[in-house]
Amino acid sequence: YRQGQDATNPKASPLYAQLRGLPPIRIDVGDDELLLADSIRYADRARAAGVEVTLSVWEGMPHVFQSSLGQFLAAEQSVNAIGDFIRQRLTDSSPSISTPSEV
Repeated sequence: YRQGQDATNPKASPLYAQLRGLPPIRIDVGDDELLLADSIRYADRARAAGVEVTLSVWEGMPHVFQSSLGQFLAAEQSVNAIGDFIRQRLTDSSPSISTPSEV
């Protein structure tokens, strides 16, 4: 996937990107995930850059466990938590919309 690019190039790995100014981030990762350490490092780097981060590590869950809805209760709980996270951010920051009669 890197097509010859250095592994530390932000285009190859967001772990090495400039993170200051990003919107709030939610990371849901299983503790049986190959990229768990990278997920934790990314969360730590984002926090250090002043980004609001929610990191949830799910016990016994593998890579992309959320795709196993109906098989793992944690998948449903994670997807619901992600939906709540997005809804909360949209509710908190949505600009008001004017209708033509209000303009």
